[in-house]
Amino acid sequence: MSDILVVFGAERHLVGTLTLPEGGETQQVGVLLHNAGVISRMGPHRLNVKLARELSRRGIATLRFDLSGQGDSRVTAQGKTFEEQAVMDLRAAMDHMERICNVKRFVVGGICSGAHNGMAVAESDPRVVGLWMMDGYAYPTVKALWRRRIPQITRKPLTTLLHWSARALRLALAPLQKSLRIADERNSTLDMGRAAPDKAAFAASLETLVDRGVEVFVIYTSSVWWTYNYAGQWRDSFKEHAFVDQVRCEHLLDMDHTATRLSSQQWLMSHLGDWAESICDRPEHTTW
Repeated sequence: MSDILVVFGAERHLVGTLTLPEGGETQQVGVLLHNAGVISRMGPHRLNVKLARELSRRGIATLRFDLSGQGDSRVTAQGKTFEEQAVMDLRAAMDHMERICNVKRFVVGGICSGAHNGMAVAESDPRVVGLWMMDGYAYPTVKALWRRRIPQITRKPLTTLLHWSARALRLALAPLQKSLRIADERNSTLDMGRAAPDKAAFAASLETLVDRGVEVFVIYTSSVWWTYNYAGQWRDSFKEHAFVDQVRCEHLLDMDHTATRLSSQQWLMSHLGDWAESICDRPEHTTW
């Protein structure tokens, strides 16, 4: 295994670490690892470093890097929004790996904002053949909404009912447009100033990716219990869409948002490693 510090991008402003397998021979699929929120390219609890070394053991090259303005990477002068710049940065990382490692297919994704950025670049670049999203976008079902209210009712039934009644009255008296905006904001997550897409838009994006041949792996942990809190929620949310059986979904109640436990990190290294390796084994022509 070799770790090589690299500088790349149109303005030479991006900094990353290229991890190559022993001997230099790599699989025909590369993996990009980047920031989770404002955490550097090492990842929470050095998770990206550990993933890179596990993938290297399997013959897969990885590039873990900091997005513009984060970690060791400089701010670019292009004046793009955070999401636009993140997509440009990820595409620049693919370009660099393509030149250095001669790989033309890529796996992207990450935790939280890393998942969101991964999906954004997957939609815009056909070189992406694998997308993993941990605690990314989630859409509560009626069952999920009820499950998150049960503890409130159990602990303080009268106070909870009074609170709900007052909230219902406020919404009933508010203008319809304002009510819809409040409901939409309540079910959306904000990430670097970016609102979550509504459920229909998210489903349409996933359907496009799956139809293109992209392998998708979604993971929800106990930290997003408020929006995703039972094992069958993925199927209940998207049962009317054909992709529901083609997307791998795991609900991990013993894992938190940053995989703090060593057992959680080992699980991710093992399962993401197996998943990435299975993508490498696919014939190239089936991904386009």
